[in-house]
Amino acid sequence: MKEVNLFVSTFDKGEGLLPWDKVVNLSDSALLPGFSETQKRQLLSKPWNGYDDFNPNRILTATWKKDTGKWYGHDGITPLNQPLNDPANTSTNFTLPRSLTAGQNYNFAVEAVSNSGAVTKDLGQFKTLPPDSNSPFSSVSVLTHGFTLLPNQSGIPDSFFQMANKIATVSGNTPYRFTGTGDN
Repeated sequence: MKEVNLFVSTFDKGEGLLPWDKVVNLSDSALLPGFSETQKRQLLSKPWNGYDDFNPNRILTATWKKDTGKWYGHDGITPLNQPLNDPANTSTNFTLPRSLTAGQNYNFAVEAVSNSGAVTKDLGQFKTLPPDSNSPFSSVSVLTHGFTLLPNQSGIPDSFFQMANKIATVSGNTPYRFTGTGDN
């Protein structure tokens, strides 16, 4: 085996897990109106092994190279640090360079390239354990309608209160409205 590529994301295959996933339609005129397809590609993607990667900031894009025995980041040049308290990273063993969110579902893909150039791919999923908690607030759902330069008079849309009430009803919790005034 001359190379191993490893990808980790909250997105699944076809949705951004892999660099060749087509998650953006550059010919869509509603996407960045006034920009050419080339300008859109340059703004929204980062090259990876000949592909326009529209999710270059996935949790991990790493490549192991046989000739050096090292793992490299998205650019294929910058070596990833070896873990301090875990076994060394090899072509068959890899410790993620950062922590993952507790209770989150993740997708991964492994692509092995043989010395003859044959490619083998494998996909999988895993879920990290949720944190232990005896608190009634072991998780929080935050709804936001985005950033608005000139907010309208009504403030938060009623649909967001309706959504918050539905989440609270299903989870057996209470919605909490932050007003920013201390009169919550």
